[in-house]
Amino acid sequence: MLEVIVTMHAREGREDELQAFLLAIVIESRLEKGNLRYDLLIGEDDPLEFAIYAQWENAAALNAHLRSKPVGFAHQRMPELTDVLPRVVAYKRVEPTLTRHSGPTKRLDPADS
Repeated sequence: MLEVIVTMHAREGREDELQAFLLAIVIESRLEKGNLRYDLLIGEDDPLEFAIYAQWENAAALNAHLRSKPVGFAHQRMPELTDVLPRVVAYKRVEPTLTRHSGPTKRLDPADS
């Protein structure tokens, strides 16, 4: 599984338009083969800050998405809707292999001291 986070910042006064545009992309992307999750997030402290969080079954599904019509259209519209180009980063999830940890974070709750 691959996880992708795309961050962008709306141009002042264009945030509603960007949100509507991104919600349309969310709807389309959720229908794509290999998509496990596709969410739009808006900044708690900065309503001009947007992020997309997506999960894809594999690199092939992500690559197909990146070549899709909605993403191509997004690349055309982003310069007018955002003040900087979006940042796209793909991640692989890392899970702990141990079930117990004896290091310095063993006691995270001060009440355990």
